[in-house]
Amino acid sequence: MTPESAVCPAAAPIIDTSPAVPARSAHLRLVPASGAAPVTLTTPVAAAPVANCLFLLSEFLLLFVGLPLALFFRLASRLPPLPVLWVASVYCLVILWRDPTFDRRQLWNSAPLARQIPQVLALFAAGVIVVTALVHQYAPSLFLVLPRTQPRLWAFIMVGYPLFSVYP
Repeated sequence: MTPESAVCPAAAPIIDTSPAVPARSAHLRLVPASGAAPVTLTTPVAAAPVANCLFLLSEFLLLFVGLPLALFFRLASRLPPLPVLWVASVYCLVILWRDPTFDRRQLWNSAPLARQIPQVLALFAAGVIVVTALVHQYAPSLFLVLPRTQPRLWAFIMVGYPLFSVYP
């Protein structure tokens, strides 16, 4: 006997009240023991979670492992890194925008910033102290060389880097 055809003492139809999943349908053929006509039930089956997990895993590996490694080892040396980063960011934004379970307000949510600003400023201050001490110790001629020699470029980097590289 196969799983598709099973002998049941009394075959009662099963009514599925859950929302229909636009995926595949499973057919189950019930053969009553009394010799009556077999009953075939068709119920929606959810999409295989394994396929979804494999897609998400491959997407993760491609975006966060494969692409950075390709850029690092210059396998994609003809591709400029920032436009590649922007394309990947737009792809992620489209995926998030199409996901009905994602709260779109989280993309620009500044409410948690008030709670986290002391920790951010403390880490920033610690980093400034460490980098300043190291530059003074090992390369004193390079200390503040960019703002002293090219202040416009330095200002552009200070504004542009977070907007065009960090956030994407």
